[in-house]
Amino acid sequence: MKKQFIILALGAMFMASCADQFDRNFETVRPEKLEQYGYLNDYGPLKTYIDQSKYPNFKLGLALDAADYGNQGVYYVVANTNVKEVVAGNAMKMGSIVDENGNMNFGVVSAFVNEAAKADMNVYGHTLAWHAQQPIKWLNKLIADKPVPVDPDAPKAYAFVEQITNGDCEGTEASNFVVREKGQADANRIDNGVGVNGSRGIKVHSVADSGDDWNTQFFIYTPDHIWTAGEKYQFKMMARADHDATVSMQAHNAPGGYIHWSMLQGSYNLTSDWQEFTYEGEISAEQGAQEMHTIAFNLNVDKTDNNYYFDNMSWKAWMESDGPVIVVESLIDNGDMEGSDAKNFASKENSGSINYVITDGVGKNGSRGVKIASKGGQADSWESQFWIVSNEDIVVGQKVHVEFDYRADAGCVGTNVDTQAHYGPGEYQHWACAGTVAFTGDWQHYSKDFEVDGSMGGTNGKMKSIAFNMSPNSADGTYYIDNVVLTTEKEYQGGGTVTYKENIIKNSDMEGDDNSNFISKEAPRTDTYNSPIVDGIGKDGSRGVQVVSTAGAGAGDDWDTQFWILFPEPMKEGQTFHISFDYKASQAASADTQSHAGPGAYIHWACIGSPSFTTEWQHFDKDVTVDGSMAGGGAFQSIAFNLAKDKSNNVTYYFDNIIVEVEKESTSGGIPQTPEEKKDTLTYAMDKWISAMMENCRDENGTLLVKAWDAVNEAISGGNADAEGVYALQHATAESVNDFFWQDYLGDLDYVRTVVALARKYGDKDIKLFINDYNLESDWDQNGKLKSLIKWIERWESDGVTKIDGIGSQMHISFYEDPAIQESKKKAITESFKLMAATGKLVRISELDMGYVKKGASEGTKTVNMTEEMHKQMAQFYNWIIREYMNVVPVAQQWGITQWCATDADPSSGWRGGEPVGLWDIDFYRKHTYGGFARGLEGTEFEPGK
Repeated sequence: MKKQFIILALGAMFMASCADQFDRNFETVRPEKLEQYGYLNDYGPLKTYIDQSKYPNFKLGLALDAADYGNQGVYYVVANTNVKEVVAGNAMKMGSIVDENGNMNFGVVSAFVNEAAKADMNVYGHTLAWHAQQPIKWLNKLIADKPVPVDPDAPKAYAFVEQITNGDCEGTEASNFVVREKGQADANRIDNGVGVNGSRGIKVHSVADSGDDWNTQFFIYTPDHIWTAGEKYQFKMMARADHDATVSMQAHNAPGGYIHWSMLQGSYNLTSDWQEFTYEGEISAEQGAQEMHTIAFNLNVDKTDNNYYFDNMSWKAWMESDGPVIVVESLIDNGDMEGSDAKNFASKENSGSINYVITDGVGKNGSRGVKIASKGGQADSWESQFWIVSNEDIVVGQKVHVEFDYRADAGCVGTNVDTQAHYGPGEYQHWACAGTVAFTGDWQHYSKDFEVDGSMGGTNGKMKSIAFNMSPNSADGTYYIDNVVLTTEKEYQGGGTVTYKENIIKNSDMEGDDNSNFISKEAPRTDTYNSPIVDGIGKDGSRGVQVVSTAGAGAGDDWDTQFWILFPEPMKEGQTFHISFDYKASQAASADTQSHAGPGAYIHWACIGSPSFTTEWQHFDKDVTVDGSMAGGGAFQSIAFNLAKDKSNNVTYYFDNIIVEVEKESTSGGIPQTPEEKKDTLTYAMDKWISAMMENCRDENGTLLVKAWDAVNEAISGGNADAEGVYALQHATAESVNDFFWQDYLGDLDYVRTVVALARKYGDKDIKLFINDYNLESDWDQNGKLKSLIKWIERWESDGVTKIDGIGSQMHISFYEDPAIQESKKKAITESFKLMAATGKLVRISELDMGYVKKGASEGTKTVNMTEEMHKQMAQFYNWIIREYMNVVPVAQQWGITQWCATDADPSSGWRGGEPVGLWDIDFYRKHTYGGFARGLEGTEFEPGK
């Protein structure tokens, strides 16, 4: 059950900030309801109803907002008046304290526990470990892939790396752009509606001025990158002006810090049409003479009143990169057409066949190019076509850049050629692609950036060709194309694909308990398979594998005694693995190895060779490639050692430190951490968290102020029972992206054992640790979840070290109007108390609240729809639950009861919104449930009105 404790609206009371600044509504009833509730005015505070001489350990608790309590707000007085224990709803959970970088802020917690101590109030800690409300960004960083080890002698990865942010101006980040207009202060600015096609861009106004060219300027500024002499770079932008204009460029330090009079190609001529300006070069000695950060555009060259517009800016540096980097990759070969490869250039003339042809002498400057003849007066503009064909699919969302030189002659001069998106040439997908190309008789250069949209991508979300429709003219003519560029941006790690080796054997050093990869069978041959890890027989006296072959196997087979190394999954033909292990025997002996599927499922007589055993530890180390015989059609999953070759002697074989490594690839640029590494790292994180929490729950004298905790919260899944009928722990699913399941990495046993061990390490000797969960009083599975939790506690404690003190039952329940359902719920509650009591552990109702379900309804009734009779039924149910707890749970095992919701829930609350879950109404006036609760603590039945 995912939940958050929500502090409810308190009406006029909530305006108060100190104990003496508000009316004590919580001790009274609503004035307009005196007839129904007036009897409650005679009730005392809840804690006065407990006979502490009879129930000396019982603690009445209330969940509340820790910040409000620490500031002596409303809950400070309500709690101090009515209970002896307080629980923070959210403030002590890991996600409330630890940020995405692992930084911890215990300010609220420290104030809370210290104010409680001053008031002689017990604080119960909720919670040390849970899967919800965790700092998942930090935790996922800790177990992220490791960086690839750097070889100092290896060639470095270089790429053109973008140095400005928000170059397309569509975001709000403007730190790389500075506008200087005459008479105005410099500004970092992006403007709406002034960019390409009405997008966002930058507009700079230059007033007519006879002064210097630089009286109005626009700066592209990289404060975090210094451009040095000899550094290669690429620059690109779109620009225009209201009137034709010349713009000159300078190199600056910061904007206004002049270094050199020329930058890029020196000057650009702008028109009223958007143009793309590109430049690739190196920073000159003059430009890099000082710490250069800026290209300055001088906008007063023409001394006229004008508006200048800039968009789609990019300034990339050629630099070493660990990645990821954006790399521009060509999608075609032989773009200048000087080679013979024509696979990327298809053409069709006058409804003829599609050909891939490059022709001598028709390109720019008499080079090779593509020539497409078109008859005039064709019915459709696509009777003649030219295609630029990509080497690979271009998918929806992918950014593409296309450019080429082009001209026409005869009847094709002056025509506008449209482009379409195709898959293969002729496989039409959409009528618009890379724009319209206006042909003239002179060579021109076309350049266009576009992003493949859903229409271009067709039904499969991908295109492969740009088609040019070359029959729009009425007269015969010819088109010419040359120097084609088709590129796309791809994100790569600097080092590209990383190959690494991963050990697939768990517990290789055999120091842990996991023996899932080690199996043995001992002669005389039986069908019994053993997991043979033994203390004290490994190398250097550590744990290891021991397999005994008994003399007298006689005429038996070499494989009557066997040991298997079992892989987690089969290995395929051609796969290479590396195997190493330490080994010895009680006397000199030999052993053969076979390939098997599962242990005993023979495939082939030869596998990794025949190690010779001596009485001294040796080390086996070998690279093995799986051949067809070993692979067994893909079934090979274990290496079998035949250990009964010596039929006349007892021989004991020993193995330790078994490693089987396989090659894997990572495109993330890193090497995945092993399960052992993740476990070790997260154990460190848990240690850091729990040690810090315990330290910040101490007073200035070092006294621990929080002596009891939910060590682990909501661990049991409520399903997926094992062979013993015990429900599994909760684990991550595809839907649980906002949770972090520690048990997935620490293991089902070590998760809880680790938390308990660290709490006892950093807490005091008398600290009490509980396992807290919900639905333990479930009637639909006969308390199956509670029974499973009890079995899990037995498993966690089976190491002889781990000690869990108590069980917390949340009991977020409802009163059911249907008598049969209500009776079933009551029986399950009683049974849950009996089951918990039978463990000998402390028993705590940890998060009690209650709703109301009408007969036939599937959801709880809202407060606005409750009748007086319903409220009274709830009060009597509270009364029964408390008395049942007192009667069933032995006094020595009673920890107490915590009410989770003080007031009814606000309709907007994230927890049982709008339901009558409190002992007070939403403005903190007493309800019938207050009376039922009080009489239950007293041990007497509740009668409304008394």
